[in-house]
Amino acid sequence: TSNIDSTYKNYLIKLTDVHPSTDAELRFRVFHGGSIVDGSNTYLYAWTRYRSDNDSSNDAGGNNHFDLSVDNVGSANHEAFNGEIILYNPSGTTHYKAIQLTATNIDGLSATNHITASTTVVSTNAIDGVRFYLSSGTIDSAVIKLYGVS
Repeated sequence: TSNIDSTYKNYLIKLTDVHPSTDAELRFRVFHGGSIVDGSNTYLYAWTRYRSDNDSSNDAGGNNHFDLSVDNVGSANHEAFNGEIILYNPSGTTHYKAIQLTATNIDGLSATNHITASTTVVSTNAIDGVRFYLSSGTIDSAVIKLYGVS
């Protein structure tokens, strides 16, 4: 996804019915100057997940990507990932980049998950694009929309 620039102060990304070809984690990275950002511990994260089978958890740390689904998104016909991501001032060059996620998905065990998460991209460079990808396999189908928010 491109078209992220200084036209709007913040951006909202809506992900609807993201369905993987095989059970896999849904991941996210940003671009600076057209280049993917994937350095070690570049994405500092914190998340909480509530599951319908009462196996709730939380975690924090650093990685070379932002793990949106926390665990695998299921690939059965009734399983999918849905969520909203807010990019706060992605064109700014003073502060590290703050990104927030609120999502729900049905995982590979058919449990419903409610996820709240945040990541900080450890860079003051402007974000000019994002990439969604899976830990394995491909995205079979999805609706991904980008909205500018002033």
